[in-house]
Amino acid sequence: MNLPIYIHGLIINHTVKVADNMFHSFLVGADFLRKSRAVIDYNLSQISFEDGLVQVPLLTPSLRQVSAVTNTSVCIPAYSEMLVPIKIPKSLHLTGQQILVERLPSFQFQRFAVAKSLSQCRGNITVCQVLNINPFPVVLTKGTRAAKVENINSISSITPFNTTNRAVVSE
Repeated sequence: MNLPIYIHGLIINHTVKVADNMFHSFLVGADFLRKSRAVIDYNLSQISFEDGLVQVPLLTPSLRQVSAVTNTSVCIPAYSEMLVPIKIPKSLHLTGQQILVERLPSFQFQRFAVAKSLSQCRGNITVCQVLNINPFPVVLTKGTRAAKVENINSISSITPFNTTNRAVVSE
């Protein structure tokens, strides 16, 4: 299907494929990035199109508003996991509530993984379980964007984990 894609006033016609039941609402491929002459700048956290004609932040404002950041700097040893204190945006008004903590959907190439969990928010602080997937220690400085949080009232269903159906993995 050929669609016009609108990016901050720039229109790029591109052939797209439509898929149901995806986690992300929209994915772009290397073919689109090449065609639109996109440049991804991770230091500035932005992507530019058509030789810098249009610049867009990599993290959308709506995701920035629900992102929790590390409350302190921590060093996670190689191949280890740690409970890391995270700070919840005050604008979410989640103090004293149960919340869902999960990985940021747009951070595909993270140096660490975040476990999905239900947590209690106290004074805009909670914890998330972080796994260092690298063969070297990883330092998360204070203020590192670590997880997405949302009120548990927005969850439509939860399936309990059944320990009797666990798979056994042998080395």
